[in-house]
Amino acid sequence: RCHSLPGLDDYVREFEDVLFFGKSLKKVIQKKLKLRAKNIENIGINEKFVKFFGKESIDQYNLRTFDLTMMQSKLIIFTYAQTAFMESLYHNKPSILLLWKKDWVFQDVFYKHIKKFEKHKMAFDNIKSASKFVNKNWDNINSWWMSKEVQIARKLFLKDFFNIKDNWHQEWVNYLKKEKKNLN
Repeated sequence: RCHSLPGLDDYVREFEDVLFFGKSLKKVIQKKLKLRAKNIENIGINEKFVKFFGKESIDQYNLRTFDLTMMQSKLIIFTYAQTAFMESLYHNKPSILLLWKKDWVFQDVFYKHIKKFEKHKMAFDNIKSASKFVNKNWDNINSWWMSKEVQIARKLFLKDFFNIKDNWHQEWVNYLKKEKKNLN
């Protein structure tokens, strides 16, 4: 869990890095890029992204759910490790986390996972390395993602941060029934 947040100047710098990342990708990958930026439209992120990657590069989060975007994506690039990132890992969608370690402070247990993520190319604190990895592995993203090492790292992370059991619906039903019974 995050203990600090970047300021506006950090968000601007991070977005410049994201633009650099996108521009560093092969043209065939650039044509498939979609930006899903929420809550920081006041710095013109969508307009800047459109300038380089076209109108179709904006994923309209107000018109479609993240689930739909996620299921239609070959690879999802995240700029922070919050709910959407964990959902993507939970649904086992190929995902990469771009990190700005100097902007974020995490719990110690999170750093343990980040080291594994970096080792298995699931997280990058170097934008050039991230784009080189995507360019090199674009045609074999699923092979990389389904590798034993990546899957182990993914499952261990989920166990610590997003431990949802297969029968979670039934667990909630049982809990609510028990609470209702306690009220009577």
